[in-house]
Amino acid sequence: MQSLEDIPTLFGTAWGIDLISAQLIISIFVIMAAVLPIMIIRIQRGSLNSLNVEILFAFMAMALCVGLGWLHFWIIIVSIVLVAAAAAIFGTEFILGT
Repeated sequence: MQSLEDIPTLFGTAWGIDLISAQLIISIFVIMAAVLPIMIIRIQRGSLNSLNVEILFAFMAMALCVGLGWLHFWIIIVSIVLVAAAAAIFGTEFILGT
């Protein structure tokens, strides 16, 4: 009997790729399955200013993938650092008016 933790292994074997690549591809599918519907709803409603909900759902999907063992923990740490850096840059531009 297969479990959820074996899905990247089976995917990698079926496509002939290594385990880390299969884990990243499966994790991207899960993250996009969580974020894409929210993005489409947000675009249809015309509220293009706030990315908070999408960022929240992306990190929740990443946490799910880390918990299942499909995604390495350091990837979520790097993502947090990149989002914080982007928020700092855009926040500084907004405050300074440049």
